[in-house]
Amino acid sequence: MQHKTDKHKEHYLALKHPCRKETRQAYQNYLADILNINNTPDHEYSNNRPNTKKLYSLLKHAKQDSTGIDSLKKNNKMHTSDGDKVTALIEQFQSVFTSKSPISLKSLAEMKIQDNADTGRETPMKSLVITTPCLTLNSPLMVSKNS
Repeated sequence: MQHKTDKHKEHYLALKHPCRKETRQAYQNYLADILNINNTPDHEYSNNRPNTKKLYSLLKHAKQDSTGIDSLKKNNKMHTSDGDKVTALIEQFQSVFTSKSPISLKSLAEMKIQDNADTGRETPMKSLVITTPCLTLNSPLMVSKNS
């Protein structure tokens, strides 16, 4: 026995395709009418110029304005001015990308430790041991909750 929801779903899916097809066709007819490229007998004797009022209205409503970046929060401080937002984004991306290219995981860890020391950030006292097939690294880094 089929549930009511299954019957409703089948009914919906049976109506969905023709409805979408009709909607697309109506929109195409609307655009053709605005641009006056409709070849129906109703429009045979009308002037061959597009309906500029409807065209400009369509373009105005189709336009999507970019409002820019919303206010950003960094280090528990809200940045609302464009300059502050730019600075916050630059700092964020500089922390992700580095101009230095480490040769190995060990040198990357050493670079991170040196960067933390240069910026005055505290490094945790625990050691993180990373073991890969090529190397074992034992350095004071940020420790995950699992350790």
